[in-house]
Amino acid sequence: MASNKDSQNIHETALRLAMSATSVEQTAAAGLLLVGSDRFVHSKNSLSEAIIAQDDGLILNGDGVLSIWNSTEDEEFGRLLYKISCLGHNPYKVGAMAISRPSGLRAYSIMMHRYFASNGHQPTNKIIIAIHDHEIKRTASRKLLIKLFGLTQSEAEVLALLVETGRPIPEIAKSRDVSVHTVKSQVDKIRQKVKADSQMDLLRIVMSTPGVFNMPNLSLDEQNPWVY
Repeated sequence: MASNKDSQNIHETALRLAMSATSVEQTAAAGLLLVGSDRFVHSKNSLSEAIIAQDDGLILNGDGVLSIWNSTEDEEFGRLLYKISCLGHNPYKVGAMAISRPSGLRAYSIMMHRYFASNGHQPTNKIIIAIHDHEIKRTASRKLLIKLFGLTQSEAEVLALLVETGRPIPEIAKSRDVSVHTVKSQVDKIRQKVKADSQMDLLRIVMSTPGVFNMPNLSLDEQNPWVY
């Protein structure tokens, strides 16, 4: 029978494999890090690696230790890591904070959650951190929109532009070289097919649908290829 230590090692190995899997790298909506209370990064997916490589607020030194450029935020980050790692067997506490960026772009949003091994019963001093970069440009899958909601190609293009850019209908009409009336009519038809009560409800439904957004090219050789 495996000991608690063996079980913990198995689960941590599985987590590292999962975080490095191609499917997670290419579809995760957030950068994922497995970090100890000492700030040492045990594992990361490609999106978190790409976000850190921007050198815009998050610092991973040569020893694998994560810090934040702003000293006040760095202290808060350390406090959250410590608090969450000391929560005992309570798996429901999470930490959250915004991290400003020297570039002046939108702040990162991070969520922190205690990692539990052994099917959720064996606590560790490690924390899973999800990093959301709101400057990342994601493209919506037109094919998926057509398949899920029965849209025409033209309707899928309009809906994709709505969720990708957040632009008002007149701007979308101009970019498509059609009248505002045409786009409004298409949006009404889209709402009916999606069964949305309003345009805001339409956006809520679509943006919460798994798989709608394609992830950007995460090549670290390119300079911020996904930023607006």
